[in-house]
Amino acid sequence: MLIDGILDTLANMKTILVPIDFSKPAENAATYAMHLAKTTGANLTLCHAQYFPVEIPTESFGSWNGYDLATLTEESMMALEELATKLRNKLVESSLPGAFRPEISCITEPGGAVDVITRLAKKLQPRLVVMGMTGAGTLARLVFGSISRSMIEHTQQPLILVPDGFLFSNIKKIAFATSLAEEDCEVIHALASFARFFNADLLAAHVLSSEKSDQAQELRLKNFLSDVTCKINYDKIYYRQVDKESVNQGLDWLSEHGLIDLLVMVHRQKGLFESLFSSHTHARASHLNLPLMVMPLNTHPVF
Repeated sequence: MLIDGILDTLANMKTILVPIDFSKPAENAATYAMHLAKTTGANLTLCHAQYFPVEIPTESFGSWNGYDLATLTEESMMALEELATKLRNKLVESSLPGAFRPEISCITEPGGAVDVITRLAKKLQPRLVVMGMTGAGTLARLVFGSISRSMIEHTQQPLILVPDGFLFSNIKKIAFATSLAEEDCEVIHALASFARFFNADLLAAHVLSSEKSDQAQELRLKNFLSDVTCKINYDKIYYRQVDKESVNQGLDWLSEHGLIDLLVMVHRQKGLFESLFSSHTHARASHLNLPLMVMPLNTHPVF
């Protein structure tokens, strides 16, 4: 099939996958992803999950679909291509002569948003998945917000959530919220390859309340910093301890006063009981004021 051929071609290229629901936050996220693609040398793939209307039963004809799949596919592709054209025009306006300009491809498939995004991401193996996000306020925002939260749970690639209205300027400082876990050193190694594209500072920030500071904690920090220094060849990595009563308070402070352009967190799967409560990653995503990169646990890409 044609779509399979397109996917095979894209799978051999470095790409950033951008789910599109034709909302303003999604278009804003696509523009943000376009700037990332320009700097990192990746192409851009816009994807849309077609929601096929529920069949409406009638007495005379049994059931009737308001749209057939072919019509939905055609309309979705037209809307995606319209957005792609806008992005291409922005590339022309913002790029210097001879500079790299990412190719922009469009894919639409039937199915639920999370299933379609996950399936395409598995096939394409993108460098990043970039999505728009808003705070809860209307039914539409709640639905798209739930998709974002589901993607935090399911993504196997780094996921960037872009708050509505956030405009890309540059990435000068990236903050990684570390728990000083051993595997966090590998995350920093991956982030260093991303930071190099922007010549950005990479801040490893650890939130710690004063009563938790003890000799064991100091030894843990010493070992962590030693691993980072020995294993990662990037001279713009820094460490900062944030003294707050809770992780969320520390992340709030870091977001508001840390002069950062991107916050990075690892999403760690929790047990059944703990999963009933919001993780720190979900809590941060629920009231974004700057882009959040979610790194799946034990996934260490080279950007």
